[in-house]
Amino acid sequence: MSSWDGVERRHDYLNIGEEISSIKTDIAVIKTDMKNLDKRVNGSITEIEKHIEHGKSWRLAIVGIVISVVIQITTFAYLWGQASRQIVINTGRLDVIEGLHRGSQVCKVP
Repeated sequence: MSSWDGVERRHDYLNIGEEISSIKTDIAVIKTDMKNLDKRVNGSITEIEKHIEHGKSWRLAIVGIVISVVIQITTFAYLWGQASRQIVINTGRLDVIEGLHRGSQVCKVP
């Protein structure tokens, strides 16, 4: 008698069929998960692109406001300097006029 007497030789192949069916189920689950992940990722990328496109307008508005504030501060500083310079000029002229006025009053003493 051989060592194979009374032993079903195909029993391992029967188990392989069950393993293949479980692998098919796993593959179906993986495919479903991949489809859901693809929808989530592609949907979120689309939302990010929309956010970036809609964000351009308010970013440009902020940049415009910052530039206008810088221009206003520069203009204010320039005009403040001009006013200060004019005050110095007018003070010098006033000193000359007051000196002439005082000199004329000193000479008019009766």
